[in-house]
Amino acid sequence: MPDVTTYYIVDQDQLGFWCEHCRRVHLHGAATAGNRGPHCAKPGSPYRDSGYNLNVVGEVTSVRWLRNAETTGRWRPLRDELAVRFGLREL
Repeated sequence: MPDVTTYYIVDQDQLGFWCEHCRRVHLHGAATAGNRGPHCAKPGSPYRDSGYNLNVVGEVTSVRWLRNAETTGRWRPLRDELAVRFGLREL
């Protein structure tokens, strides 16, 4: 089961990650990390049959920030901006 880098999304009280296969943010309840059933329905996605393991590495304020950072490839500058503006914390 593949590991995916996941963030706690504060305004949703959910765990989420950017799926490189279907190019969407997948959200899961924030109760626990670990093994989850897939939300990716794209044919050929390796997550479809196996699911994935959520590996929480930090938090962001919203899905929008996560989506923008992952799609623009500007994660580092956005993360730095979040740290200053919103108090990004490592989990």
